[in-house]
Amino acid sequence: MPKAICIRRSEAKSLAFGELQIWDYEPGRDLSSSLALVQVKPGAAHGRARSIRCDKYYYALNGLVEFQLGEIEYWLGQGDLLIVPKGEWFDYRNGGNETATLLLMHTPPFTMDGEEFAGEE
Repeated sequence: MPKAICIRRSEAKSLAFGELQIWDYEPGRDLSSSLALVQVKPGAAHGRARSIRCDKYYYALNGLVEFQLGEIEYWLGQGDLLIVPKGEWFDYRNGGNETATLLLMHTPPFTMDGEEFAGEE
């Protein structure tokens, strides 16, 4: 049996997360990572959160996204990668004039119960 997995865009789980649109590519079996595609409209933001389970790898496909990790600000443009370690509080917003697209890898795979949001601690 082949070990490769092909997940078509039409098979990805579409999630509206606040002002963000996320497509979660769930492999359907236990693997070391999971992948999501995140579209961030101009002015849209992801509130303060952290993962208690996953390291997060954000790769900017296009647009401009401002991340805040503690006192440090990172501006991601096309081709930039930001790694947010497990347990690190972060938030981000689209500071540009066009929709930004991020590729997000979670290692180990994403689960909602592994996420914490400011104000819910």
